[in-house]
Amino acid sequence: MLKKPLRTLWKILLVSMAVLVGLLLFLIICFTDTDVVTSSKSESGDYEIIIEADHPLTFGNHTVYVYGKENNSPKKLLFSTELANDGKALGEENVIIKWNGNKAIITLKGEEQEDEIRQVEFTSTKIEVRDMETK
Repeated sequence: MLKKPLRTLWKILLVSMAVLVGLLLFLIICFTDTDVVTSSKSESGDYEIIIEADHPLTFGNHTVYVYGKENNSPKKLLFSTELANDGKALGEENVIIKWNGNKAIITLKGEEQEDEIRQVEFTSTKIEVRDMETK
């Protein structure tokens, strides 16, 4: 008599666990991917800066990935950093890229932090990244 309700309870528990695991996998897949926030090419068109960011699961910081690209070569990760933006999605308003020849000044703006400023210089042999002052 008691076996039938226990089987039903076990079935409900197993289905519930499967749904929870599926939901967890869905959230991990959706929120661990990165999106391009913005990109900018130098005046000559020879160099490009690409800014990507992840989607935090909560109101946490975004991880921002800054890539450099020269002509038709694959993009190269230059640096990554955390950006506190009060849980809001990042957009072009969070990034300023100013070019001067083969140098780019990148300013990353978050609502809950000082601006983070880096200089990227493309040379014939490498790409150099320097920290600049914060505002």
